[in-house]
Amino acid sequence: MASRLIIVAAALAPALLSGAALAQAPAGGRAAALPPAVAQLQGAWELQTPNGARKCRLTLRPVEVKGGRSVGFPSTCRRSLPVLGRIAAWSVSDAGYVRLNDTEGKAVLAFEDDAAAFKLKASADGADYLLDSLGRPRRYVQRVAAPAAPRVPFDPARAPARETIPGTYTMIRYGGQEVCRIALGTQPGAAEGRYLASFPTRCRDQGLQVFDAVAWRYSGGRIHLIARRGHEMTLLPTSEGEWRKDPPGAAELTIRKLPN
Repeated sequence: MASRLIIVAAALAPALLSGAALAQAPAGGRAAALPPAVAQLQGAWELQTPNGARKCRLTLRPVEVKGGRSVGFPSTCRRSLPVLGRIAAWSVSDAGYVRLNDTEGKAVLAFEDDAAAFKLKASADGADYLLDSLGRPRRYVQRVAAPAAPRVPFDPARAPARETIPGTYTMIRYGGQEVCRIALGTQPGAAEGRYLASFPTRCRDQGLQVFDAVAWRYSGGRIHLIARRGHEMTLLPTSEGEWRKDPPGAAELTIRKLPN
């Protein structure tokens, strides 16, 4: 009898394994197949910053949970990619692409199929991500995570004079902690109206390292830091004599000029 049970169990094993790709059976006892898009997208993926400096392996599971379907990743990923602290589930967009959602099913990261994903530039605060389809021919790139914050209304007439801008500034994050220093120089840059910028000491902030400011310009009462890859970060003067990132975004930044 025992040998017959072993044989029967062995014969049932393939059917049990294939059932892992099916949704739970309804009351009628017949298992319903997963939607084709879910069946195609479930499995292992890798979420990373565009330069690949920070990455995490995700597992998109077919099991339904609050906010979508179950998504798994190592707990250590929340340190390397803090945005994952808001991710509770995944779903498929109307266009058939991956969405990573919060517990209410609202998209935190919404991806689109884009051939330019390989050349995507990192934003100043790390708001752009690649979702690499491990073992699949497609890649997905985040286009919109959340509506952009509005710029702060500002009267350029109240801004400091351009000649007061050059100097060394402390760069502040995390409730007043200095993470970098940046020197805004007077030597002209490659384009008209631009001047060279540099980090006089080692920068301890990964987002600012990725941004890699090499120049600056002054326009409309705002300081524009220019990254090596060409994108810009804008800073607005405050009543406290500091300059604050505008719009603030997910990662706030303030710079304060140091005495000569």
